[in-house]
Amino acid sequence: MEASKVESVTRHLRQSTGLKDLIEFSRAIHAEMHAILRALPLGGEQIKGGRIYVTTYPCHSCARHIIAAGIKDVYFIEPYRKSLAVKLHDDAMTEDETEQGKVILRQYDGVAPRRFLALYKTNTDRKKNGKLIRANPQLTKPAVKFSLEAIPRLEAMVVERLDLDQFSTR
Repeated sequence: MEASKVESVTRHLRQSTGLKDLIEFSRAIHAEMHAILRALPLGGEQIKGGRIYVTTYPCHSCARHIIAAGIKDVYFIEPYRKSLAVKLHDDAMTEDETEQGKVILRQYDGVAPRRFLALYKTNTDRKKNGKLIRANPQLTKPAVKFSLEAIPRLEAMVVERLDLDQFSTR
């Protein structure tokens, strides 16, 4: 094929189709794959049976890399409702913490990094005369004005008010 036709076809594929938007044709990788690739030279076989901590529930593509690496526990913070990880890999991955022999997806229970500073950042000076001011752990408190104990109750109230029929899968 002559060079001008190749350029014309290439230009058409890049501009007129969604080809360039497919992740399979880009060099971008998700954080899970990056973590696995970076850990291999450092730990090699030690990855098997290990844990990975991620911000978001893994997508189905990352799930296959996690399974292939031999990772046994995935801790995530944010859900990702569009993920097909468990549906496509139900033979090797589960959300049921009692199942044996599968990768277990576990939602992290604690303070997400995004909220950590909002909860614990102080408005006081950290240094005096160039030296660190040491905080007394018995006197430190979260920087928020409301009780974190109220959050589960507030979530329960929202769930009670939901019209669950609108979410049914018929």
